[in-house]
Amino acid sequence: MSALRDIARSEPHRRAPQTSQGELRARLLADIDMLFGTVRGSMPGDLGYGVGDVTSIYQSREDAGKAWCLETQQALRRYVPLLRAPRVTYHTTGKLDLVFRVKIEGAIALGGRELPVAFEASIDPRRAWRIG
Repeated sequence: MSALRDIARSEPHRRAPQTSQGELRARLLADIDMLFGTVRGSMPGDLGYGVGDVTSIYQSREDAGKAWCLETQQALRRYVPLLRAPRVTYHTTGKLDLVFRVKIEGAIALGGRELPVAFEASIDPRRAWRIG
């Protein structure tokens, strides 16, 4: 046991490089972008990965947008652990522009603190997600 202590003492203490808020935010955006770019059920390794298809939300029941948000919150909790306490809310502009818009809120941990983050995400009729 003393040999292990000697080795541990002789090694210089290495500190992990500090991650900046900008780096964490960029990594979080990349993780969310990957999740949102995958339709749930299309990944052979994990059929739960991804988000539900939003193409029929406007043609379905009135609360379909809210249901999609709740399902997406669960997916964020499971697949994007960097985002703490995620909340997804659906919002409209009051116009019939066929763009599905959500707000993603939560927090990231940095240096023992939790920093709030929020992103707007939308998908247009061409099925192109924009997150940022």
